[in-house]
Amino acid sequence: MELMLLTTLEDEIGLFETQAEELSLQLSEIGNTETISTEVLDDLVASRNDLRQYVGNLEKFQFVKVDAIITAELNSGKEEARNRRKKLTTRCEAVRAKQVDIIKRIEELVNSASK
Repeated sequence: MELMLLTTLEDEIGLFETQAEELSLQLSEIGNTETISTEVLDDLVASRNDLRQYVGNLEKFQFVKVDAIITAELNSGKEEARNRRKKLTTRCEAVRAKQVDIIKRIEELVNSASK
């Protein structure tokens, strides 16, 4: 049961990873332009706000779902489940760091364009 749940959670964290990667690529493209339109700035601010919510969602995902996986009571597959849970935790932390970095990059772009 726990191993099946781990597979589902691994798929879910993959969605967070994909989203962060797509936003990072979009920011790189925007950062390479000389001027940023008001429309793009508005989109950046909206994306930043959404991303802040996603950080909260990721934290909830980690602390409610990943940390809820109990490996001590497993009769078989205990070590595999423990290792997979650790990897999920590491992935959550990496995605959260990337999300926070993207938020900072957005704020820098918005601040530099507003001057």
